[in-house]
Amino acid sequence: MKYTNNLNLKKPDQVDFYDVDDFNFNADELDKKIAEILNAIIIASQNEAETGTDNVRMMSPLRVKQAILKLAPKPAIASQAEAETGTDNVRMMSPLRVKQAILKLAPKPAIASQAEAEAGTDNAKHMTPLRTKQAIEAFDNTPVGDVAFRPFLKAGYVKANGATVNRADYPRLVAFANANNLWTTNPANEPWKFGQGNGSTTMVLPNYVGRFIQGGDTPTIKEAGLPNITG
Repeated sequence: MKYTNNLNLKKPDQVDFYDVDDFNFNADELDKKIAEILNAIIIASQNEAETGTDNVRMMSPLRVKQAILKLAPKPAIASQAEAETGTDNVRMMSPLRVKQAILKLAPKPAIASQAEAEAGTDNAKHMTPLRTKQAIEAFDNTPVGDVAFRPFLKAGYVKANGATVNRADYPRLVAFANANNLWTTNPANEPWKFGQGNGSTTMVLPNYVGRFIQGGDTPTIKEAGLPNITG
């Protein structure tokens, strides 16, 4: 009979008969040693895993996960104010903070008004498709201030009906009246001119309602009806 070096298990010789007791003895010794080994493996608690100071206990997959969640550096997310000011160089940006920064810091183009689009003098504001359409309709190669007789009001035109309007709505007509000295304080007697209105913010449009234009060097008004004929 021989014995193993470490656990002293029985090793029968080749000439020995099989003995159940020897087999059971070896099994009991193995079971005892395995139990000792298992008892010696102590799994760290969650607290020990999260503090990371113990150097004896073992870590299970769960304890490793808990340690990572506790000890891994967590980037500080910028606040909305920090994202919008754009001066912090330490905190991290989330998708929401990036959106907020873009909305706050991205330049917002100023859209031209209809009057600015039709005047065509502003070089700073932006044009939308609607403003472009309005500008094209206003610049149809008809000089500003020309009077045209049509059966309908074309886009970009205004009725010459003597109405009082805001000057800010028709900057090109104001410029036309200024350039050609076509202001009048008495639009009833000079209906082909622009009335002064209140002198600053309003004006009176020319009034061609019920009138025809007749050529001549001196503008005058002729009343309707046949001339006085004598024979």
